[in-house]
Amino acid sequence: MFVETAEVTEWTLAELRRFGDLSDVFTGDAVCCSNWGSVRGLESAFYQLSDTRLSRVPFVFDPGDIVGVRPDEIGALLDAIAALQDTFDVVYSANRQEVRTTAAALSGPFDDDLARLAAIREETGITAAAMHARDEAAVVTCDDQLRVSNYRVERPVRHTGGGDRFTGGLGHALACGWDWDLALACGNACAAYYVDSGRTGDANDITAFLRERPPVES
Repeated sequence: MFVETAEVTEWTLAELRRFGDLSDVFTGDAVCCSNWGSVRGLESAFYQLSDTRLSRVPFVFDPGDIVGVRPDEIGALLDAIAALQDTFDVVYSANRQEVRTTAAALSGPFDDDLARLAAIREETGITAAAMHARDEAAVVTCDDQLRVSNYRVERPVRHTGGGDRFTGGLGHALACGWDWDLALACGNACAAYYVDSGRTGDANDITAFLRERPPVES
C-alpha cells in the first residue's frame, strides 16, 4: 500500500529487488496492491512484472483516489494492468466513483455500473473488475456478473479506509479459492467491520461481527 509522501514518489520495482529476487518477494497466495494515485511508478513496475516468471496468483489492484485524473492517464494505467495479466490473475477493485472515472476513459455510454465493469474487464483482458460501495459489491468476470449486498452500519466510526479493507478481504478470499459471491461478501464484511469499529479485524473479529448481523440478500 502506497501513501502520498515525498519518500515514495519516485518508487520503482528496484526497491523490492533490494530484498531479494522477485520470485522470493512474491511468494504469497495472493497480492494486494493499492494507491496508484499516489505512486505513478507502479505502471513501470507492472510492465516489468509482466515479463517476470512468477507464481500465477490473484493480484487485487485498487488504484486509489483517481477521481479527476485525465482520461489519457487512465488509459495508460489500463494498458499497464493489461500487461500485468500476463503474470497474474488481475482483479481491478475500485469504489463506485472510481469505477465511473475509469469507464469514462472508454467508449460508452454505459447503462449501469455492471456495464462499466464489463467494459473495463474487456478493455484490459484481466480476470475480473470489481466494485465496492456502501450498499453493495459487484464483479464482472469473463463469464459471470454478480452483485452482493453489503452489511449495514448504522453509526460509522470511520468514513475512509473501508475500500482498503475490502481489497484485503477480497484478496484473502481469492487466495483461499472461494467462489466470487463469497469473496465479495468477505470483502464487504472486512470493510463494514472497519467502518463500524475503526479497527482492522482479524478472523475472530469478523466472525463475531457477522454473528450479530442478519444475512444479506444478493
